[in-house]
Amino acid sequence: IEDVSIQSVENIINSNEILKNNIKTKLQENPKNIFKGIISSEDKYDFTGKKVLIVDDNKMNIKLAERLLSQFKMNITSAYNGRECIDLVKNNTYDIILLDHMMPELDGVATVHILRESGVSLPIIALTANSYTGSKDNYIKEGFTDYLAKPIRYRDLYRLLAKYIINKEVK
Repeated sequence: IEDVSIQSVENIINSNEILKNNIKTKLQENPKNIFKGIISSEDKYDFTGKKVLIVDDNKMNIKLAERLLSQFKMNITSAYNGRECIDLVKNNTYDIILLDHMMPELDGVATVHILRESGVSLPIIALTANSYTGSKDNYIKEGFTDYLAKPIRYRDLYRLLAKYIINKEVK
């Protein structure tokens, strides 16, 4: 998408390792309550029964996203690569797809190209640890609807769900 310096890649890797270790510790301490209490009383939109497909090659990332999305009472389906995503989209309906950018075999960009070329118009959100100035524009040029930086923050996720599922802007 855009050239990234070696230093920024190393920073991303280091910050992801620290985050991963912190999350592992919290999951081991109390796996059922890691996201307890994060839903704000100001959050008024209901996503109950809405269908989301999460695509990421990292099982820990999927588990975390599932935990976060379960707070919204959504129907969650997971896939571990782009090919599995394409097969699921052919045979099921979803309201939104959260698609990891960097995956082996078929990455998120190639996957979104195939989906768009086959006529899929539903919102596809890029999940990425590579958040930098101009990245949103680059993802949109590739066919994504929007992007969400990892680690996923509740407020950012809620804002995107409201925007693309309910068609409401949230501050």
